[in-house]
Amino acid sequence: MTLAPDELVPVYSLVLFHFVNPHRQAVRRLAGIECHQSYSKRLKRSSSSVGISVVYTLKMGKKKVNLPQRNSEVLTSLDNSIWQGLPEDLIDRVLASLPLITLFRIRCVCRKWNSMINSPVFLELCSQVRSRESYFLLFPTLGEETVCSAFDTSIRRWQKMPSLGFLPPHVKYVDSAASGLLLFSVGSQTQSLSLYVCNPMTKRWKQLPPVMQKRTPIVRHLVVDRKLRRYKIILAGNIDLTYPESQRNPCTSTAVYDSTCERWFKCGKLPFDVDLNWSSVYSDGILFCVANLVASSTLVLATFDVQRGTWSEGFYEFPDVVSLAQVVEFQGGIYAVCEVYRLDDLKSIYILKLNLETRLWTQISVLPRVFLRDFRVVCEEESFNSIVLEGKIFLTSFRGMQVLVFDIPLRSWSWLTPCDHFTSFDHRAAGFAFEPCLHISP
Repeated sequence: MTLAPDELVPVYSLVLFHFVNPHRQAVRRLAGIECHQSYSKRLKRSSSSVGISVVYTLKMGKKKVNLPQRNSEVLTSLDNSIWQGLPEDLIDRVLASLPLITLFRIRCVCRKWNSMINSPVFLELCSQVRSRESYFLLFPTLGEETVCSAFDTSIRRWQKMPSLGFLPPHVKYVDSAASGLLLFSVGSQTQSLSLYVCNPMTKRWKQLPPVMQKRTPIVRHLVVDRKLRRYKIILAGNIDLTYPESQRNPCTSTAVYDSTCERWFKCGKLPFDVDLNWSSVYSDGILFCVANLVASSTLVLATFDVQRGTWSEGFYEFPDVVSLAQVVEFQGGIYAVCEVYRLDDLKSIYILKLNLETRLWTQISVLPRVFLRDFRVVCEEESFNSIVLEGKIFLTSFRGMQVLVFDIPLRSWSWLTPCDHFTSFDHRAAGFAFEPCLHISP
């Protein structure tokens, strides 16, 4: 039986994926493969009396291709001419169609594949045939090695990410993630900040030039334009370290790094009396930042126009009962995870949604007491981090590895499957939404 090249792609993708990935149910997630609607694709187990006890049959209309079970004996018995006769462009397309974590797991198969996967031609092919994948990244904040695990929401399983050992040893702490890039920072409250951007899938990284002002900004946000393949980094808030400690004042200027020209720009000043918090989210050209009005202690959302480089003089005020808040974005809507304290004791956690026209907040959900009790044990007296991924808000504590999840469409709460990839000493974690991307470089 002979299949056309377009028909061979899903067949060989399935064969290769069957051998290199233990999660066979994820076959349906093969990206970049589209078969005609008349194809009826399904796997079925069948018995065989000759040599192989189990085969998998891929039905494509009236055509059938038998796929052997995944074991070393069968793998070595395959006719080498089958693989050697494949056109190079077909092999490239097969590899480009694999899930990214699986793709980078097979770099060790041979030097040729390892070199090819990092080539500009292959990266460009991936940008054309791949659909977008999303993972929830969990970074332990303790330990000597920069490691992380990824939770695949489509199969609800944890997977180990490629090692970040290619980074300098002092680069460990992630500040922001966007469209396949990670932003790392090195520094402290008394030292100037050094920033690094990397693509963990391609293992490419760069140290950014020094910021014009010697400062330790509290807002550090990475914004990526996937279409134009460029990014910006926004730094705002905190203190200016240029002057002696006795003369230091809050830093009101905003610095923006543009990867297109590889330089920093000094942008508009913060509105008077605004003290930024660390939570921020980007939506439709605007960066929303949680802040306090110093004079009144009112909790608000301040907005920064990334394209124009200016801050708005108006604010979105939170309800008076809210003590702390973190903002996230889902389908263009701005949501807030709000903490309500009484006598320094966490009493409740609310999910609110902002109406940008009326500037009012609507309560979406409140954390049930059974979850609140357990989450308070996890957090102790520390705060937590909130991110959105595929309609779910993930809450990670700075004092534990447990992750609490709120499903926005279903308005339901649950605990995420625990990750067992870290040692018992890795008892702090930070979570980020991650969409692997091969064609964007730091």
